[in-house]
Amino acid sequence: MGVRFRSEWPYFRYMLGPVVRLGGAKHSSPWNWKRGWWRHRPRFFLGDAMPTMPKRLRPAGTRSQAQARKEADDRRGSAASRGYTSRWSKAAATFRRGHPLCEYCSLEDRVEPSTLVDHLYPHRTYDGVFWRVEWWVASCASCHSGMKQAVEAAGKAAIDALARRLGREPLT
Repeated sequence: MGVRFRSEWPYFRYMLGPVVRLGGAKHSSPWNWKRGWWRHRPRFFLGDAMPTMPKRLRPAGTRSQAQARKEADDRRGSAASRGYTSRWSKAAATFRRGHPLCEYCSLEDRVEPSTLVDHLYPHRTYDGVFWRVEWWVASCASCHSGMKQAVEAAGKAAIDALARRLGREPLT
């Protein structure tokens, strides 16, 4: 396209100064549409530099991932509607001050700071455990989202076994 040297046409050259050399012809301005500066712009400007994934085929009437995620969030409710209010924030901060290390990590002889307070028995499944401090566990985020979720998925017997390992009486 008339570019002899790489330094002659950096990708931002079309935005520079009043006189720009484009392929051997002098134009009074890079914004001179009559002389066609857009023909000499970099190829990525034309939209063909990187291939893109084709749109996912989704039969009519099915939900997209974004729609499914939004519906799940709507069913779940807000944090405040699930009980996580300012009262909970204060109580959890006080509990973490008394329990600065992750109790799940201490079972495996690791030392990690606790970043959140976990309910040993999930309060959405077992009524009346949300405010019972004896079922609160100081936890790091990785234990809460990894090991603890697997234990909860395994059922009440697995949670009872974890309670015994933590030195607590299982829920009756």
